[in-house]
Amino acid sequence: MHISNYVILINGGSTGIGLAAAELLSENNKVIILDHEQLLLEKAVRSLQNTTGILCDITVEKDVTALMETIKTQYPDLNMLINATRTNDPDMINSEADITFLQHLSDLQACYYAIVRFWELCKPVLMANQDPALVNVISNVAYRPATERKCPEDAINIALHAHTLGLRQALATSHLKVFEMLVPRHYETQADQGSATITEFQQIAAKRLLNAFSNDEFEIHLGSSSVLRDRYYRDAGLGLNALN
Repeated sequence: MHISNYVILINGGSTGIGLAAAELLSENNKVIILDHEQLLLEKAVRSLQNTTGILCDITVEKDVTALMETIKTQYPDLNMLINATRTNDPDMINSEADITFLQHLSDLQACYYAIVRFWELCKPVLMANQDPALVNVISNVAYRPATERKCPEDAINIALHAHTLGLRQALATSHLKVFEMLVPRHYETQADQGSATITEFQQIAAKRLLNAFSNDEFEIHLGSSSVLRDRYYRDAGLGLNALN
């Protein structure tokens, strides 16, 4: 895939890997970034070229309804969706308190079901255009969950990974390509997260993503992700021990 003159929607495009990807992709494409925090969104848009920001929380029904209307009327030529919103919340990772059932439901709604529903809504628009693509950025905890933790982060990333694999298989004969970037669990717990600052790691991630488009590399592994993947498929126990 040669990414030029695309219309690209980045969910979580105001910070982290989403922002780094927006910076690179906006050079030769039209980019729309989503965020539910207005100040971060405005700051990110000011720093980017060829970029529009839309204030939207994809867990909120009215926000999603308004967004889809905007896409259909103003961006009908959308042909790439990147989900780079955080799926490994430091509060979920570091909390030693028991996670209640209702907390699990809330986290799953925000970080899994909302992403899947958003993809399903965008799918008809993407499929109607040339050379469309979906990218999901998730934590490499998907290869093995940590032990002795009641942590919804594990379930969310395992579910998103499985969903992405299923989509790639189901759409294998279509013209839509499904990419997945797996990142180390703690990369988003750095001090800069939540600000419109791009770290060296995030720049590397964005460049790897562009290379993946060119080479049809559908699984992009950052940091220890490739090692965990190899260990997991060779012996699930090795993957588990590597994470704990």
